[in-house]
Amino acid sequence: MISISYVILCFIKRQYYCLSYCRLKMGSQTYRNFIKVIEKWPLDPKKKGKDIGEGIRLILSTNFPAGPNSIMADEKYVNRQLNASKLLSEDYFLKKFPRISDSSFTGVPLEDLKEITSVEAMANTTEEANKPKLTFFQKLYGSLGGDVEGKR
Repeated sequence: MISISYVILCFIKRQYYCLSYCRLKMGSQTYRNFIKVIEKWPLDPKKKGKDIGEGIRLILSTNFPAGPNSIMADEKYVNRQLNASKLLSEDYFLKKFPRISDSSFTGVPLEDLKEITSVEAMANTTEEANKPKLTFFQKLYGSLGGDVEGKR
């Protein structure tokens, strides 16, 4: 004779398997949605280390280490990240709040801003800032036509 506790245990186990299957299925759907967002947001080689596309790929790799077969630990958090990434990739806020001009408050055009904020320009600026400073007498000597580079 089958006891009631055995039937309840089997029912609970089936529910558990059903829930884990549903979570797995939802995880694969979320994974596919992340892939769609990544396709819309390509990597920018000029912004290595600070590109949003690279950040989205990092989110994908940490939340889905086994690809679409991963079971998510915090599904709500991952879905919030997905929705935020989707809104950014679809220019939702740019369409909702259109810009008056293509420049910032400084008046610098967009292309110049992209060049200024590139990784190469930032590295050059950092390199220039790390050079030893000239003293007053070295500057004076240089203005008179002397070789300041050799005197450091």
